[in-house]
Amino acid sequence: MCFTLPVPVVHCFSQNVFPEEIQVKKLIAAVLICAFAPFVYADKDQATEVIAGVLMSLNHFPSDDDKMALQGLIDDDGVGPAFKAVANAVMGI
Repeated sequence: MCFTLPVPVVHCFSQNVFPEEIQVKKLIAAVLICAFAPFVYADKDQATEVIAGVLMSLNHFPSDDDKMALQGLIDDDGVGPAFKAVANAVMGI
């Protein structure tokens, strides 16, 4: 799979850069972006486990223990805003 974009040859030679070098640089950039993207968007696994556990044991509404666990997620600074919003929504069921 090749990530190439049309590059004017005159423009490349004026910079003393060959089209193959540009393709390699773009490929390296794409690989680095794909390699580090999961770490950028990753969040705590604990938040996922707590919310999933509450939803699996849900019986019309969350129990007091479930609400305390969800409130702990909302108060945790290490949890992302999306998880906090979901925890808040599940707590309000």
